[in-house]
Amino acid sequence: EILEHGRDYETVLRIQAGAAIDHLIAGFRIHLASGLVLYAIQNTPLGVDIGVAEGEVTEVRFRWQCRLQAGQYLLSCGVGEALDVSQGLYPAPFKEIHLLNSALVLNVIALRPFGGIVDLGASVSHRTLAAAGGTAPYAWAITGSLPAGLSLNAGTGAISGTPSATGTTTFSAVVTGNDGASSGRSLSIRVAAPLSITTASLTGGTVGTASSRTVAATGGQTPYAWSVIGSLPNGLTINASTGVISGTPTVAGTFAFTAQVTDAGQPTPRVATRALSITIASVAVPAAFNKSSPSNGSRVNSTSRATLSWASSTRATSYEYCVSLTSGACTAWISTGTTRSVTVTGLTTGRTYYWQVRAVNAGGTTNANGGTWWSFRTG
Repeated sequence: EILEHGRDYETVLRIQAGAAIDHLIAGFRIHLASGLVLYAIQNTPLGVDIGVAEGEVTEVRFRWQCRLQAGQYLLSCGVGEALDVSQGLYPAPFKEIHLLNSALVLNVIALRPFGGIVDLGASVSHRTLAAAGGTAPYAWAITGSLPAGLSLNAGTGAISGTPSATGTTTFSAVVTGNDGASSGRSLSIRVAAPLSITTASLTGGTVGTASSRTVAATGGQTPYAWSVIGSLPNGLTINASTGVISGTPTVAGTFAFTAQVTDAGQPTPRVATRALSITIASVAVPAAFNKSSPSNGSRVNSTSRATLSWASSTRATSYEYCVSLTSGACTAWISTGTTRSVTVTGLTTGRTYYWQVRAVNAGGTTNANGGTWWSFRTG
């Protein structure tokens, strides 16, 4: 008999009573040749009686799961009549035991896990089927087909060759021991293109400007896991799941690093790397521009407010202004975003004010009118 570890089994005892039995007990045990019992079961774990009339044929069924490790065991079966059932669990020994089969040999045999990914066009020489239990030497066979280009050594279980087509192939491996015991298992091998990073170069970026670019791969087993050996430009990070490198760089320069991708292959993930670089350009400061109104030295009609405006500056991403009682002395620059005018309130009548505007971007700032402050006087 051949058993497989983890599989469910049903053992049936067919019994014909030579005489009437009020409390039939039946069971079996699995043991070593030394007599050590590893597993035992009988029909009365809950005190359920079975009565059998003389000459009657009855069956007792046992369902159980094989938890034995690979090896060879003995199975003994027996029937008898309980002497004392007062406690309901049949604690008393059998009155009489009739051994139905004391020499049945059980072989538990199991194939060890095998499978995973092999690379298209790469020589395969390290894949070997293995078994435990039964009696060596083993003979190996395949039911179905191996991937194109691979073959089985029936004596060693080695699978070798050079796969010639991608795809997943499912087959059954069968091992037979010298004692005739055999076992089979469904297995699969996936042939995939070798894992490689296909991205040869990456787009650059500019200091202060958000951007993204993607490192891509092919082959192996998805999903991929991405990482970087070395350092990306300051402000950029790589998404471990997608390979997207994104962010807002803060420093200019050319940054060299190694992109690394790991696939989901089993039992051993594949890894591929590629040297890449990203160049981050510095930003030129905003171009020169001028203030518009109120003109320098003019008087505004209002006694407590003034509307300031100015021309646009190329490359500016925002503007800031300052109003002061002293020319060139600014205690706080106030941003207007991209708006090129602002109304200042809370001014004092009859006073002279000085004002300046500057254009801003990631490269720096540029003051209007070459840095010259203008003035105006309230009505």
